[in-house]
Amino acid sequence: QQNDASLKLFMKRCPQEIFQRYEADYSLTSEIKRLVRKNLKGGVPSIEQAAAMLHMTKRTLMRKLKAEGTSYQQLKDVVRRDKAVSLLTKYSLPINQISESLGFSEPAVFTRAFLNWMGESPSQYRDKNTKTP
Repeated sequence: QQNDASLKLFMKRCPQEIFQRYEADYSLTSEIKRLVRKNLKGGVPSIEQAAAMLHMTKRTLMRKLKAEGTSYQQLKDVVRRDKAVSLLTKYSLPINQISESLGFSEPAVFTRAFLNWMGESPSQYRDKNTKTP
């Protein structure tokens, strides 16, 4: 609970605290993940397209991501992997439909990527991780 004095202090500091919190929470990594998530089904943007959407050059994007300890490809893989796991465990969609919704050109390409991420095929993962009623 707040009293009058704490409320006045909060109101006095409010704009500064909001901007500090926003700045602290911002990272290019999270921005790229949001961008990739938003464009999964329509096709994940290339690194050049992503850089243009963020109003920077490809080289600047790569440099900033490297400073955050990641790369564009790693972020695309993380978003796709997380979405694939979610779709495989929550829904009984065919693998080719999941592949398409993640922006892969073919189900075989998705299956190879999933094998690299998880060490097993999408079907095997689904069988192990879905609960039967």
